[in-house]
Amino acid sequence: MVGGGLVTGGGAHVWQGFHWLQLLERELLFFSLFWFIVGMIDELLIDSMWFSLRLRCGGLESAVTPATRPLPVADTPPSPSSSPPGRRPR
Repeated sequence: MVGGGLVTGGGAHVWQGFHWLQLLERELLFFSLFWFIVGMIDELLIDSMWFSLRLRCGGLESAVTPATRPLPVADTPPSPSSSPPGRRPR
C-alpha cells in the first residue's frame, strides 16, 4: 500500500471506468423515473375522468339500451349476397 491505500498504476484507470458506469446508472435511473411519473399522472387523469363520468352519467349501463345494443351474430338476418349459389333470396 502506497500513499494511504490507493494502488498506483492501472487501478486509477479502472476506478474512472466505474465512475462512468455510476454516471450511466444514475442517468438511466432518472430517465426511468421521469417516464414512470408521466405514466402515473396519465393513469390518474384517465381514472379521474372515468370516475367523474361514472358519477355524472351513471356509468355505461345507461348508455346501452335494448334499442341501441347490437344484435349478436346469430340473430342478424342473412344478407342477399350470402345465399348459396343457385338459390335466389326471398
